Amino acid sequence: MVKVNDTIVCNGQIVLSQLPFSDGQRARVVVTEIGASASKIPLSSVRLLLRGKVQRFDDPTAPMIPDDSWEMPD
Repeated sequence: MVKVNDTIVCNGQIVLSQLPFSDGQRARVVVTEIGASASKIPLSSVRLLLRGKVQRFDDPTAPMIPDDSWEMPD
């Protein structure tokens, strides 16, 4: 992921240069206002960003390390 802070140049246009992508390579561009609070970001945009990220999340309080892994070997 590459983050670039830029200023709106003219009539809502932003010109990006020196990005680490090759000509013809596809990229997704997400533009947000700097300093925008979470309440200003539409819920539909947040859902779009999170879609497909979590495959399954059944028990958030389950230990990540099995109980038998806590024992010291003799």
